[in-house]
Amino acid sequence: MKRTLLILAPVLALAACDDGSQKSETPRVAPEEARMVGDSEPSEPPAEAAPQPEIEGGDDRMSWKFSTAAGPKLTYGEPATDNVRLMMRCAGADRVILSFLQSAAPDNASRMTVRSHGASQTIATNIEATQLEGVSVSAELSASAAPLEQFREGNPLRVEWASEMLTVPPAGAEAERFLGAC
Repeated sequence: MKRTLLILAPVLALAACDDGSQKSETPRVAPEEARMVGDSEPSEPPAEAAPQPEIEGGDDRMSWKFSTAAGPKLTYGEPATDNVRLMMRCAGADRVILSFLQSAAPDNASRMTVRSHGASQTIATNIEATQLEGVSVSAELSASAAPLEQFREGNPLRVEWASEMLTVPPAGAEAERFLGAC
């Protein structure tokens, strides 16, 4: 015990002599200036997105989804449902099959026209009955067809079949990924 007191005595004496003149105070920083290590610089608030044009057949619940399960596929529909407006899938080298469902097939339904930003192509359709009511309408065209190239560039895609018309919004990077995979 005596030995412990002898060792602590000089430390206690120095502490007693401290008049506080050498204390360093942590500088105070305004909250807006405080940052943690690794924080990024403060940024401007996000700008409001420019209004998008009204799209026929467009729906706020609908979005594009690219997937590679069972081959590259790009689908425009309501996420996590079977509500699909338009599907594109790869069909071999440089080929794309566009398909959608309809309640019935009129007599003049043997061809469809695909349009985007002034480019158009008319192609033969394949119509098949579905397990539910209605028909599946599909058509095959080149992945490098002019309307698909315009769609890849960020333009809406319009499909005209019989008296039906469907215009879908651009798919952005999803279109590039899909058409690149075909």
